[in-house]
Amino acid sequence: AGGGIGGAARAWKLQVARFAEAGYRTLALDLPGYGARSPVTAMRFEDLASDVERAVDALALAKPILVGHSMGGMIAQTAMRRRPSG
Repeated sequence: AGGGIGGAARAWKLQVARFAEAGYRTLALDLPGYGARSPVTAMRFEDLASDVERAVDALALAKPILVGHSMGGMIAQTAMRRRPSG
């Protein structure tokens, strides 16, 4: 789950709990420059999607379901375009 501009993973606390109750393995990410992550000087959707892909790969998720709000939704769309099969 990814948030909008100015958001952080902590904003997804309630949704993460509900998804987990429904049986989903959940992960809310702090994207570069947000939450606990170091500041960045520039943001590009391709770079942000790459960051999401690294997290998916690190967890060996075969068919992730990406959820995002606002800018996070645009990042999810970019990641899905880059890897349409998962």
